Amino acid sequence: MEAAARGNPGLGQRIRAITQDHDYVSQLTAMMTELNLTDAEAQSYFETLKTETLEASLAQLRIFNDIAKYEGFNPKDMFMLLLAKHTTMAQTIAANPNSLVERRLVAILDGQEREMIFTNNMRFHSDMQYICLMFLTRGAAYEKSLKKSSEAMVFCMQIMKTKYGINTAKRRRGQSLDGKVITIPRIAATFPNITVDLFHKGFGRSIYSIELAFPNKKLPRAFFSPMMIALLPKLQGAPFAAMVL
Repeated sequence: MEAAARGNPGLGQRIRAITQDHDYVSQLTAMMTELNLTDAEAQSYFETLKTETLEASLAQLRIFNDIAKYEGFNPKDMFMLLLAKHTTMAQTIAANPNSLVERRLVAILDGQEREMIFTNNMRFHSDMQYICLMFLTRGAAYEKSLKKSSEAMVFCMQIMKTKYGINTAKRRRGQSLDGKVITIPRIAATFPNITVDLFHKGFGRSIYSIELAFPNKKLPRAFFSPMMIALLPKLQGAPFAAMVL
């Protein structure tokens, strides 16, 4: 990031303004600039999100601004679609508190009982982390995963499916999907930094053994994530992903 900033002082100043200065004006200006939003659109998105959610969301958006489209899928468009669905749910619950769905989850970790409340009104970033975790640990075969999951896990998976309108229908080989169809793999691809980070921390199964592929080399587990390629710099101008790593 520092090297890129030295080569382009203006870019360096802009990055610092977006990633370090979290006042209202800089966030709103950054959002409008990167997404070409009108004043009304930017104001709407800003006012309907909590501060911490917006900061996390903007950080993700920087990463995918320059990632190319493939098979009609554009990460930036998917990001905005997911964000809109999150906002709609938050507004629905605010207007009708009875639509809030929640469940207390309990687990034994390191010999101690831990608990969390899983709801359909969690932070946007938390939702995306959970769905990326689903992708790593359960894969894309949703119905098959349900049969092998606990009742509590099924509850959480269905909450996310309903909230974001996730398409879980089994697709024929070679069948293309419209760019606006939301699937678990597409969400994972829209947030490769979350997916790679979780994989690096040990979630999900490695297809190849790092030791077998690179004997006597201590490589980060993250390099064996299929999403890692989305975080690498391009030949002409590094994507925001490379600058913020």
